[in-house]
Amino acid sequence: MTIRRGGESLGGYNKGSLVLRIITSVVMLIFIFGVIFLGHVALYSIVAILFSSLALWEFYKMLEIKYNRIYKGLGLVLSFLLFVSCFPKLQSWFIYLLSLSLVFLFLLQFTRKSNEHAALSIGLTLLGLIYITVPFLFIIKIRLLPGGIFFIAYFILVTKATDIGAYLVGMKFGRHRLIPRISPHKSIEGFIGGIVFALIFAYLGVFYYPHHLELKYVPAIGFILGLFAQVGDLAESVLKRDCGFKDSSKVLPGLGGILDVVDSILLSLPFYYFYITRVVLQ
Repeated sequence: MTIRRGGESLGGYNKGSLVLRIITSVVMLIFIFGVIFLGHVALYSIVAILFSSLALWEFYKMLEIKYNRIYKGLGLVLSFLLFVSCFPKLQSWFIYLLSLSLVFLFLLQFTRKSNEHAALSIGLTLLGLIYITVPFLFIIKIRLLPGGIFFIAYFILVTKATDIGAYLVGMKFGRHRLIPRISPHKSIEGFIGGIVFALIFAYLGVFYYPHHLELKYVPAIGFILGLFAQVGDLAESVLKRDCGFKDSSKVLPGLGGILDVVDSILLSLPFYYFYITRVVLQ
């Protein structure tokens, strides 16, 4: 579902690769919206945990190339453990489960013969949990809200509209580079275009399901998602450039890896959940 944001030119892709990206994106969107609208909450949660686990594995494998020792296996186990806090009666357990995760990481480090890079190994493993697993907790928590099916579908719609808008506007009008050292092809024009598209589709989504969301909340949601979707993409670009990767993996033809697909939702989910629960549903 990732379409290069911020104005990447077509120069890096031939027509065949662009068609492949579009086909894979469409298939992914059909699958995701099918799970959202047709799947039971249990199936939805399983798919969310699967996507989270695959993205986390790609993250750890990517960082392992440069930093050598990441506790991948324990990180995945701890990720599953954190998902326990999604259940309504266990939400208060999150901070304790996160603290327990840190304890387990130190215990594993105690078994090593060397103390070299201990802080790096523990810190990067924990970073994966905070960067990927924690946002995915909100994907399930949003689904469990009143009107949760609408709110999660609305979130995907506006976020992916940001992707498309930034790509199209940046490709057509991009002249001023945004942060060249992070992503040399992304432009300021594309960044603005992404936010504009987010606002447009935020209004369109409300007109389709007007009984779930009042119009007065739309500008804030459109801006929040349009902004943080692109910040999330840039965040992953920082990590990939640090490790020397173009894509997090090659599992999705034309798109790269699972992490490349979900990068735009990771940083926006907590803020979206906060706004929905503290403002919209109050």
